[in-house]
Amino acid sequence: QTRRLQNENSSLTTTLAARDEEIAQLKQKVAELEEIRRQNIQYIAEKDQESREHETARRKLHNAIQELKGNIRVFCRIRPILPSDPIDPSSEAIPYAFPDSLDNRVLEVSEEGRKDYKGKAANARQLTFNFDRVFGPSTSQEQVFVEISQLIQSALDGYNTCIFTY
Repeated sequence: QTRRLQNENSSLTTTLAARDEEIAQLKQKVAELEEIRRQNIQYIAEKDQESREHETARRKLHNAIQELKGNIRVFCRIRPILPSDPIDPSSEAIPYAFPDSLDNRVLEVSEEGRKDYKGKAANARQLTFNFDRVFGPSTSQEQVFVEISQLIQSALDGYNTCIFTY
């Protein structure tokens, strides 16, 4: 029986030594992983700081571009003719024109058929208005948004903007 106990003790000692070796290897692996974790946290912190710096620079540059375009910009949108409007949408008698078809910054309005304060026919005249941008009746909401989205981005960045619509 002593022999059996000695064999069992020897077997348990061998198993214990193997387990101790395994624990030592696992502790070393944990230490390596902790070092990798620490390096990753430092890397993330550096990249986060860089990201904040880049975002701050982007905001400043974006605002500078907006200021170069002008702090006050005036847009005009001509709404489409509705079926309930008294003007026939297919007629050529729509009283406005875009003389600068490339830039869409000038709007000419004709005052044909205008009456004076006494109800008499007044002289027809052509009025010219200059805007930063004129949107015609066929302009989509998306096209209008693309033009003002930069102002919206400035507002989201914390700069003062104003969009007035009527």
